[in-house]
Amino acid sequence: MTDPAVAGVSLSRLLDRLAARLPASETPRLDAMVLVEFVSGLRRESLLAELRTPVTDVLDAAARVRLERLIDRRAHGVPVAYLVGRREFFGRDFAVGPGVLVPRPETEHAVEAALEVLAAQPTATVHDCCTGSGCLGLSIALERAAAGLDTELVLSDAAPAALEWAQRNVETLVPSRSEARDRADGHVQVALRRLDVSAAPAAGDEGICDVVTANPPYLTAVETSTALSSGWDEPANALDGGEDGLEIYPDLARWAFRQLHPGGSVIVEHGASQAADVRAILLDAGFCEVSAGRDLAGHERITSARRPENGSRPR
Repeated sequence: MTDPAVAGVSLSRLLDRLAARLPASETPRLDAMVLVEFVSGLRRESLLAELRTPVTDVLDAAARVRLERLIDRRAHGVPVAYLVGRREFFGRDFAVGPGVLVPRPETEHAVEAALEVLAAQPTATVHDCCTGSGCLGLSIALERAAAGLDTELVLSDAAPAALEWAQRNVETLVPSRSEARDRADGHVQVALRRLDVSAAPAAGDEGICDVVTANPPYLTAVETSTALSSGWDEPANALDGGEDGLEIYPDLARWAFRQLHPGGSVIVEHGASQAADVRAILLDAGFCEVSAGRDLAGHERITSARRPENGSRPR
């Protein structure tokens, strides 16, 4: 028996109804579309071709019940990526879920910055700190592999739950050496490490990296509290950067300086109003040639810097 609430209703009209139930979302109709894709198993282009089609011809009763439950969870703050178990980033699907930050488009600019720095290197060592799902580091390594370039990659995070998601993405996305050879791709070698840069010792694997990348927590404590209380369902430890949002950056800068060989580069993401402060922190740690890159909205969101060739230690 057809549910009278959807009898004769087009898919387009259903999307309008679902979007209206997501007032807290910045992209309510897109959220609704992604969830319809998920329950129907149809690709975006197929759904767009069916917008005038009655809902009952696209979604059976079981799919509609499932969709209702997902919309309700989204309305209570659960990220769409958690609901479908993945988020597209730099052209690849990354597995995500509770315990890990959902990849954001802004972070793709850090991938681009790293690829530019490493463009001339047939082999490179990259350490992606505060890795979360691994999307930043893995995207760098996989893009290089597609160009026939080799990468030794370390993915590190202080949170065990995040490393579990990173491990899952490594297993899903990184080809074996034989697979890479068959495709004439470069080789990607990955190590995962639990690491808190705030507690990292001064000695250790020093001077071994060509590039260090990081997308650390950079919301202020107040911003984090507000986000979580409004239903933002991501781990606080991936969001909360302390009183000014920059709590981890001085330790991260000093740690990155030690990890990099002379001439190596650090590339970090930060908030739209934090570029000047991050620049000062990197300079204080001993870096030179500090520059900020802008996101598509024109905000300075990615800052890069280089360890001097003379290898001088930070003050």
